[in-house]
Amino acid sequence: MLADESSLERTMTEEHACPTEVALTFEETKDLDVRIIDVARTSNLSKTGRGKNAATTILEKHDPSMYSIDDALKMECHIIVALGMIRYKSHDLEAYLQLQLLSATKVADMIDNLKKKLKDMKVKLGTTWSTANNLKKQLTESYTTMSLRDLEIT
Repeated sequence: MLADESSLERTMTEEHACPTEVALTFEETKDLDVRIIDVARTSNLSKTGRGKNAATTILEKHDPSMYSIDDALKMECHIIVALGMIRYKSHDLEAYLQLQLLSATKVADMIDNLKKKLKDMKVKLGTTWSTANNLKKQLTESYTTMSLRDLEIT
């Protein structure tokens, strides 16, 4: 972490709720008369304002079209919001796909159960048909036997 009685790498302004991290090269840190610290959020920028100017200079070196740290802060906030929306949309999509997968699994189970029931019904139908055919044969035999007896009696 870089600092000059404040953090140059993490900047928090009253106007922006999003902190900004600026990537600094070693050569740039030599030019800024800063020291390295390891305590985060020791920023004093709102009182000194020096960090904002240094960060602006560094941003202009990397991208001349970037005129102020405020622009960078606004862009970062928009990017963070967009990434957050993408992340949440991807979570929503993941949940939707899991629901669809769960629904697909349930549907597949229902189809398997229906196939099993269909096989059972085919077996029962086959049994019923064979029983009906046997009863028809028995009825035909009974009718034939009764007809022969009636002929004998008369």
